[in-house]
Amino acid sequence: MVQVTVQNTLGAVQLGTTLAVFLFGVVTLQYHHYLQLYEDDRRVFKLLADIVWFLELLHTICIVGEIYRGTIVFYGDFLAYQRYPFMGAATMLGGLITMLIHLFFSLRVWKALPNPFRYIGGLTGLAATVRGGGSVYLGIRVILAKTLQEYREVNGWLIRTLLLSGAIIDVVIAASMLWFLISKRERDLHRAIRLVDHLAAFTIRTYRFLVAYMEVDEKSSAGTGLLTSLAALSVLITFQVMPETFVWVGIYVALAKLYSNSLFSALNGRQRLRSFMAESSFEITSETVRPRAHRSQIVNSRDLHRAKPAISIEMTSPKGLSIAVDVQKALKMVAVTIANTLGAMQIGSTLAVFLFGIVTLQLDTYIQLFTDDKWVLKLTVVAVWCLELAHTICVAAEAYRGTITFYGRIAAYQRYPLMGAATLLGGLITFVVQCFFCLRVWKALPNPFRYIGAACGAAAFVRAIGSVYLGSRVIIAKTLAEYREANGWLIRALLISGTSIDVIIAASMLYFLLKKRNSGFSATTRLVDRLVAYTVRTGLLTSITAILVLVTFEVFPETFIWVGIYVFLAKLYSNSLLSALNERRRLRIIISENSTEMDSRAARHKISTGGRSGIHSNPAISVEMKTTVTCDVRIQCRLSYSARADL
Repeated sequence: MVQVTVQNTLGAVQLGTTLAVFLFGVVTLQYHHYLQLYEDDRRVFKLLADIVWFLELLHTICIVGEIYRGTIVFYGDFLAYQRYPFMGAATMLGGLITMLIHLFFSLRVWKALPNPFRYIGGLTGLAATVRGGGSVYLGIRVILAKTLQEYREVNGWLIRTLLLSGAIIDVVIAASMLWFLISKRERDLHRAIRLVDHLAAFTIRTYRFLVAYMEVDEKSSAGTGLLTSLAALSVLITFQVMPETFVWVGIYVALAKLYSNSLFSALNGRQRLRSFMAESSFEITSETVRPRAHRSQIVNSRDLHRAKPAISIEMTSPKGLSIAVDVQKALKMVAVTIANTLGAMQIGSTLAVFLFGIVTLQLDTYIQLFTDDKWVLKLTVVAVWCLELAHTICVAAEAYRGTITFYGRIAAYQRYPLMGAATLLGGLITFVVQCFFCLRVWKALPNPFRYIGAACGAAAFVRAIGSVYLGSRVIIAKTLAEYREANGWLIRALLISGTSIDVIIAASMLYFLLKKRNSGFSATTRLVDRLVAYTVRTGLLTSITAILVLVTFEVFPETFIWVGIYVFLAKLYSNSLLSALNERRRLRIIISENSTEMDSRAARHKISTGGRSGIHSNPAISVEMKTTVTCDVRIQCRLSYSARADL
């Protein structure tokens, strides 16, 4: 018999919730990528993606709301925490998500396999539907149950059945698709073997089954097997071994996120598979869904690095609007409660984990798309992600200390060493990102305006030193009140300076872009407009968030509201860096489209004004106008105009 403690009940659920929120961040960016890449996809797939993401959003809200109830609303009163309405709703939503994804992959099996094996897909689809109904029933029982023990005793057999059936469905789909791929390998031509091997290895490694041979509208099918099966079996084992604890609940809350990620990674992986097939010279004869950005529209990065640009437009993270905040000194004292101290910190840490999920997928996208980037840039990206990983661990661990380790003992929770480490790491992250964009300003602007970048870089360095000092002071401070009173002036100075640096960088780049827009040809206007919109849009996040931290620090200094906002500020900087780097791919597409359009116009004009019939042989006057725009990736966008005239 395992002893029931706060750590293996609420603590286990909080750790599972943290993992689920991280995975939801990955799901969200996967969903965003799908909307961008497959604008012309079939309606049923787009509807499926929309429904799954919306259900995932509701599922995440429910599990975060449940852990908030357990650790904040019922803080120190664990015996009164007996009903779990949000967890019941999360169970229903998770069952619906799993059912939809199982049906999707069962349909792929049905279309891929020949008779009579195709009926395996029909059987797994039927089993998934029954399982989904059982999950909805379980969710309703959780909502109605007076205690978790009562629910577990009455419905334990059904919980075991659903977990086991889910794992079996995953394994059956996996085995079916592996058999199909291996049989294709044995029958197909030698030049197709490499592709089949690639698919089989991909299947075994991640259990995503991208089928490129079936004569159906979609050439991709995906399954969830390894991670989802292991997770389901882990829930089943912990439920059997430690039924009195919440360890099995902590694992279960992240299970639906694994299914959703497998769906979106399969949908988005179609483009990479097509690229692989193009490289292998393997032709697919059946109809495919075309992503908006075709591979042929993307210029080879090695060729781009050899180009000599005439005008360099560097893309920077937008650091947007300056907002003047006048906070009165005489303010009414706000009552300090668990909700606006530990509750605020827990909500902030949840947002930080969510944003770290987005940062992680941004890193994966960067590694895949920009293999030819300079090693300094690659090292910067990896360093920022490593700092973000350490920062996320510190933030989540500090929230765990406050809500679990010191559960019910708020008076004893006075020191915050992990929050101090997070402050130190956040300062370093902000410094690296701001220096990156300061360097862009230095390279983009002419003299003497380029020195704005140097001045901002120097200010960012001083600010980083102050952040490291503040972090060390948090670590050694005996109480947060002592730290706040001794270092309040420095906190205000660093927040104001960070916002000022962001605004100056944004204003400098906006000035440069708008100037180039006014002086350029219409063909470059679309590109510049996109850069301007990007600069303003993402700059709002970092600037406004820093201002919110400053305002809440002034208005509610006794609470942790400002801490809850501050803990995810560094994540916004990291996302601005990686999104700026990854945005180059879309800019290449725009430039490629503009270049194609301008070349065709020039060709038509040359034909219409070309040689004339007559007795005179006139010399040709060739007028060539060129505009070259590069976007940190050295891509040329050229306009050529030629005309002939009689002399």
